[in-house]
Amino acid sequence: MKDRGYARLVILYGIYFLGLGATGFTGVYLGGKGMTNSQIGLLMSIPPLIAFVFQPIWGMAGDRARYKRSALSLCFLLSALACLLIDLSGSFLTLLVSFTVYNCVSQGMSPLAQSISIEYSRNTKYGFGPIRMAGSIAYQLMILLAGFILSDDMPELYRIVSVCYFISAAFSLAVPPVRGHQHDSEKLNPLSVLKDKKICFLLCMSLCGKTASMFGVSFFNKYIQELFADNVRMSILAYTAIVLEIPFLLLSKRLMKSFKVTVWVLIGLAANAVRFIGIGLFTSFPLLIALQLLQVSVMACFEFYPSLYLDRRVQKELRGSMQSVNTLVTFGLSQITGSLLGGFIADTAGIQHTFLIYGLFLTVMCAVFFLPARRIDMEWQND
Repeated sequence: MKDRGYARLVILYGIYFLGLGATGFTGVYLGGKGMTNSQIGLLMSIPPLIAFVFQPIWGMAGDRARYKRSALSLCFLLSALACLLIDLSGSFLTLLVSFTVYNCVSQGMSPLAQSISIEYSRNTKYGFGPIRMAGSIAYQLMILLAGFILSDDMPELYRIVSVCYFISAAFSLAVPPVRGHQHDSEKLNPLSVLKDKKICFLLCMSLCGKTASMFGVSFFNKYIQELFADNVRMSILAYTAIVLEIPFLLLSKRLMKSFKVTVWVLIGLAANAVRFIGIGLFTSFPLLIALQLLQVSVMACFEFYPSLYLDRRVQKELRGSMQSVNTLVTFGLSQITGSLLGGFIADTAGIQHTFLIYGLFLTVMCAVFFLPARRIDMEWQND
């Protein structure tokens, strides 16, 4: 690859997603520290709620910085230090404080990296897909290895995450110097993107899908460990959930032309309704593997396509802010509606039955959004 800037973005995504892949086992990590389902739900939801105020700030920092990579590097550095704080925590209260610090400083990683990558790749022949694919490969590698190399309760987890983020902080200074478009121009309110009703509708659709997804992120690995008492099976199922991401990303440009973005979100709602209802009804290991293959729709339909569309929808001065607001809604709010509420339901009904409840919720939301989404599609054609 002759484009060194593009190659550096590919490498950065690989390092970053190694750490992100490890955080997928946070539920197991917290269970090993003696936390109950309700406490895990609180630890996975209250910190993002407190960190809400920081999400637009990171987007605004990227848009107003001379180069967005400076804000990204700082975000990685602070996140790495916060991971060490988590590693030193043992009680519910100290974990709550350390996870709150982590969420406040890590809110900018995804939107800033995404904003830089999408904007830079727009002028290349490769597009954003291969960059995101590097992240998927690294994520899959960490998911696959974690069950084999880490001990049962994974006490080393956040030390590994910290190392990945320290390396990312240093390497992010070498990525292409994409400018913050508000650095030398009028300063705009990052929340002004919410004045667009069609953007708000798309965010609401994605929020419903990510609500169920965040419950799965918080509790699926813990549920599988309790069901089979086997870290290897847990890693196999976690790997199966993301193995189709690479084929999808290779075909993403071609597939994107097949449907409007709202149709992709509807497909995601339907696919995850089937997946969650299946997990709620069956415990067969081969059947769970088949159901986990549907998880590719989370990345494709609630994250990848909406992010590309939203980046084109807003003016260039607000692209970083738009990705931050998107992350705020689909990753921040969804952790409250998914992890917090789901944790309390799981303590009462059990994790498996909670999967069934969220599956029925997705089915209802798919029906509710169907006609309005079709109407919005017709209006977008006239924009």
